[in-house]
Amino acid sequence: MIPIFSIIIIGFLLYNIFHGNLKQQFMNVFALEVILIVAYPQGSLISLGEKGISTQETLVHFVLFIYSVLLLPRIQTRIPFKMAVMSFVFIICIYMGLIWELVDPVTFPVVNDYADWDPITMGIAMKEPVMVDYKEQALFLIVIITYILDLFLLKCLYANKDMVAMLQKVVKTSQIFVYFGVLEFIVKNIINAPEAVYQFKTLFFGVREHTQISATKRIFDWYSLEGVTTEPSHFVMSLFLISVFSMIFMIIKRRYDGKISGFKGGRGYFFLIVLLMIGSGGFSALWYVTMLLVAAMIFKLQLYKAKLQSLAKYGFATILVVAFAFLIFYLLYQYGPDSFQYRMDIALDFLDNMFSGSSNLIYMMAVDSTVTRFISIHDVFLDFLQRPVFGIGIGIEEAFDEVVSMLSYVGILGLLCWIKFIHTKKYKALTYDKSLFIFIFFIVGIPSGVTHLGLPMISVAYLFLYELSRIYTVDKGEVAI
Repeated sequence: MIPIFSIIIIGFLLYNIFHGNLKQQFMNVFALEVILIVAYPQGSLISLGEKGISTQETLVHFVLFIYSVLLLPRIQTRIPFKMAVMSFVFIICIYMGLIWELVDPVTFPVVNDYADWDPITMGIAMKEPVMVDYKEQALFLIVIITYILDLFLLKCLYANKDMVAMLQKVVKTSQIFVYFGVLEFIVKNIINAPEAVYQFKTLFFGVREHTQISATKRIFDWYSLEGVTTEPSHFVMSLFLISVFSMIFMIIKRRYDGKISGFKGGRGYFFLIVLLMIGSGGFSALWYVTMLLVAAMIFKLQLYKAKLQSLAKYGFATILVVAFAFLIFYLLYQYGPDSFQYRMDIALDFLDNMFSGSSNLIYMMAVDSTVTRFISIHDVFLDFLQRPVFGIGIGIEEAFDEVVSMLSYVGILGLLCWIKFIHTKKYKALTYDKSLFIFIFFIVGIPSGVTHLGLPMISVAYLFLYELSRIYTVDKGEVAI
């Protein structure tokens, strides 16, 4: 069976072939890919009983790869020499971990990317020697090449007005997934028909029933919300990304008032997103709500303009946000639902055992996913320390932490090459929001596992998000929309 959502996507891709020029077709497919990364629908492209074939995002990413290759001849003479050189350095550094594995194989056991951390922490399974999944490596190679080509295209071909046009598509379409969360809440908690939501998601999005979290009541006696994903935590992460893209659109719109139409946003829309985050029942909701406040502060205070003498003001604002977050955590711990208190107790107990060097570190209360996440971060970071320069190898071992996973995949050398590559410019006068870069790539993903086709560092959605900052960091009117 082909889910309705898959039929819509395939129809759109076919329609796109016959409308507009190649440049416009790429823009449409690129915007669709960003939407799928942000919304994170976890259905199958084709459903066969309890099994699924590929995902909608994988199909769109492959089509995006084709468009990126077709557009390359149009910009090959526009790519600065330094940018071209850095692309080769980048891809070599990315794969140095795997190359070094052939020269000097890893001798310690790991949790390979295809394996699951839960059986390890429960003592059911054991760590294994490094196993390279060549099918997965081929997919990673396509993702990395697409990332490099799209970086060239965004920096050397697409003007600010094109970037804003793609952003409009992303922000407008993302509203559908926000309002689907509202509908899910109504059907589950007011009409009291959670199974109807699951049946609809299976039919429309191809989300197979056995992959979904059971209809448990998590907070305030409400059923958890998952959106078009399969877990509340994934839905919360999706809502956060939708919010950040929407914030950037609102900033650009205000700076160039009268020249951009479309999405209106407003406090009510963002307040609704916060309510959905909390209503999801996901433990990660508190983190992402806090990160949403930090994002709002970064944009409101225009940290990219920060001077040394202004750091005290920004530091004070940061302290206020952190203090507010701790207050919320404390109130929920004292007066919130039992499930939240339980997971906080486990997290605190684990940290106490870890820092005290207790022998109970690995298998303590291992039936809980919170401990599984902490153990993955702890173990993968220790493995990285044994190969800090090149890392263990891309696609080998990952943790429930994007930063630790980046270090494990590519090591310090790969990380530095990527930072240098993403900051290459076509024009020296271009500026970027460095505070957004640090925030999005090194802070937000601390409690998150690797999703989609790899890490944020090779995700075109995150690349697009950061590249948008070149529009609002210049003085008003200096760069035309």
